Amino acid sequence: MPTKMPICPLCEGSNTFAIERSEPPYVVYACRGCELGFVHPLPTSEVLARAYGEAYYEPWRQKHVVARQRMWQRRIDRVMALASTGRLLDIGGGDGAFAAVAAAAGYQVEATEFSAAGAAEIERRVPSATVHIGELVELGLPGAHFDVVTAWHSFEHMRDPFAALAEVRRILRPGGLFLMAVPNRHNRLMALLYRLLKGRPYPLFSLHTKEIHLYHFTPFSLRLALGRAGFTVDSIGWDRSMVEPAKRLIDAVAAVPQLLGGPLVTEAMLAVARWEPA
Repeated sequence: MPTKMPICPLCEGSNTFAIERSEPPYVVYACRGCELGFVHPLPTSEVLARAYGEAYYEPWRQKHVVARQRMWQRRIDRVMALASTGRLLDIGGGDGAFAAVAAAAGYQVEATEFSAAGAAEIERRVPSATVHIGELVELGLPGAHFDVVTAWHSFEHMRDPFAALAEVRRILRPGGLFLMAVPNRHNRLMALLYRLLKGRPYPLFSLHTKEIHLYHFTPFSLRLALGRAGFTVDSIGWDRSMVEPAKRLIDAVAAVPQLLGGPLVTEAMLAVARWEPA
């Protein structure tokens, strides 16, 4: 363990502490000031790229197919209720499932994907979509171009999500809509049940798991990150992203406190924000 705690990458505060000792040299820290959780040091881009090959997407095609399709339909319904037409960019398009429902709904769809294998899958599934391979901040997309930007569980995987938020603001037209879903570090019910069933804390980071999460947001830190990037936050609420029946039930129970005016403790959260220049 290092003797000096790292500076928080969001608020730049020095009051950070270790919350998970992962595979050396990686440690997950949290900031007492803004509640952000983050991995330090960050894995290199080369190390991360090896995790997102063809095998990464295979389970999405085989497990809980109907539940996943319903999830994507809920998400496009939410988008359509807020912005019914226009250019839509999906960041981290994965296997193209959301791009497909967005194109079917009439949006002019573009997508980004870090993985060449994922980009090829989006192109196969949505021939009309324009797919950009690489990190969002390196793509040089046109400014003030998109009416809607979506990011379904992408930002927690990025080496610099805060630079990416600034880039989203740049490429959104004035008044444009941004929907961003990420895991919730305050997923207290799921974390409690995991500890009871597994006998160990809920894991946050590993290079040997399917989901490599480099950042761990809470509702407070997510709102702060969006505000610092220049967005007006309309809402932060439950993201119904669970597809396994047991986990869906647990997450539905976890949603009750917020529905009653209490804290958001679901497994994941969805922020709806807008870029409103002064």
